[in-house]
Amino acid sequence: MKLSDLKQAYPPVSAEGHAQFMRTLSGLKEEEPVRKKLTLSLALALVLVLALAATAIALVATYSVKDKIDPKFADQVTEINEKYENDYLTLSINDALASAKSLFVAMNMAPKEGADPVFVFPIVTAESKGQQLDVDIESGYEVYDGVWLPERTENLEGKGNFSLDLAIMEDLMPGAQDDITWTITFHVLKPNWPVEEDPHTSKGYFDRETITEEAHKQLFLDAYKNKKILLTYGDTTVEYGAYLPTPEGITDEDFIMMRQWERLVRSGAFNEVDRVSRSFVTPKGERKDFADEKQSFDFADYTLQVDKVSLTPLEMEARFTVTAKHKNVLEKNEVLYFEAKTEDGTIISTGSGLSFGKSGQDTEPMAFIGLYDTKPLKELPDEITFVPYIKKSTPTAPGQNPTTEITYQPENSFTVKVGQ
Repeated sequence: MKLSDLKQAYPPVSAEGHAQFMRTLSGLKEEEPVRKKLTLSLALALVLVLALAATAIALVATYSVKDKIDPKFADQVTEINEKYENDYLTLSINDALASAKSLFVAMNMAPKEGADPVFVFPIVTAESKGQQLDVDIESGYEVYDGVWLPERTENLEGKGNFSLDLAIMEDLMPGAQDDITWTITFHVLKPNWPVEEDPHTSKGYFDRETITEEAHKQLFLDAYKNKKILLTYGDTTVEYGAYLPTPEGITDEDFIMMRQWERLVRSGAFNEVDRVSRSFVTPKGERKDFADEKQSFDFADYTLQVDKVSLTPLEMEARFTVTAKHKNVLEKNEVLYFEAKTEDGTIISTGSGLSFGKSGQDTEPMAFIGLYDTKPLKELPDEITFVPYIKKSTPTAPGQNPTTEITYQPENSFTVKVGQ
């Protein structure tokens, strides 16, 4: 067996493993020739054991949603373990935490040693009882915008680790009626032209002191003209793709609506060298919804109509139509929020609010869409109480955060019943 074969079979031992081996080796006695021979054999055995241990650690160190979620949801994680490899990469879809309205999935992707760089775009679709679902990405945009293998920038989740956080939208299509079949399609692209990095975004933001927006745009137009691929922020093709010319035989509107990966291929800058899809099924899970079709409340300054309240063990969505009774219900620096409480008094956090129109639209109906975190709850409640409050931000000295004043409106509290 060649030395290169041995290295491939038994990867280098970690620094901790090497130190342990040296401590063991230094403690062995060498009093007799026979013992020396035994010592050498034992030392080789130790090297083999440690190498195998390192290999085992590498094999089991897959990224998991369990690394990110509350341990109480561990028994609800769906094991997937779908794997694939080609001449350029290895990938695995490891596991997922899903509800009737969302998916959080963990994956690993790594380049093959010595392979040419590729750019990978995962696209997710879903269906339930044969009905296509409307899937929208919540986080993981950098993955949806393409992943370079080898990675070109630091991966905050860890080298080779990737996740997607997706929501099922129900505005245009119905939600999940049963178990959900998810499909992730990986589009593997290979660059045809030299890849360069834009220096004006190398700090993680667009440096306006070094170039104007118009001149910056021209860089991408020139790059394409000269058959080069120009990346922003070290690894992103979003800006490059935005300035690609429309190919012949395609309307501008159709080209704009294309997925990023297809725009790059149609431009000639990349070739799609592989495409693979993997599917898996997750259970629908528990869900409760606002029981009535409509429910309205009349308060001193505004009226409120409950359009939707939907809960799963992971999140709650609330939608209201709020109409001001007169102008200037809210000042320019004020925002109306709705805090949510369950029957046991637990507060569900929210980051959403609304402000009434400021250009003669003050009395027009305004839509409130609030997304709340239900993971801290022990169980899904039968009713939710919403408490309106106004958050007022007052500017302070330049460079300092504004001061915030919160005023609750307990007199405007209202309760919504939810059921299965």
